[in-house]
Amino acid sequence: MRNFSANRLLKILHDFNVNKPAERLSGRKLSKERNIKFDDIYRQAQYLRDKGLIELKESNEIGRVGPVDIHMKITASGIDYLGSNCFIKKVGRVIGKLFEILIKIFK
Repeated sequence: MRNFSANRLLKILHDFNVNKPAERLSGRKLSKERNIKFDDIYRQAQYLRDKGLIELKESNEIGRVGPVDIHMKITASGIDYLGSNCFIKKVGRVIGKLFEILIKIFK
């Protein structure tokens, strides 16, 4: 299984937020749906929370040690970050610059 990245989690949360703005996404639900280890999701979610890009709530059951589930929601900063650092946008800018150069050369 490929390594699960923080940017991928941010993108998933963004897409979820667009469809269901009032809801939080469960880490366990995401883990089952996408076949990703819960620990990987939790680690990346903590990283994004520390950067202020998502809100993260942990729910514990009585008698259990550690998080039983996490509930995540992208913040406004997360949406801004995704917009300015999105891989597709970066590639788009590079292709746009190449076209500008080609147009100047062939004019």
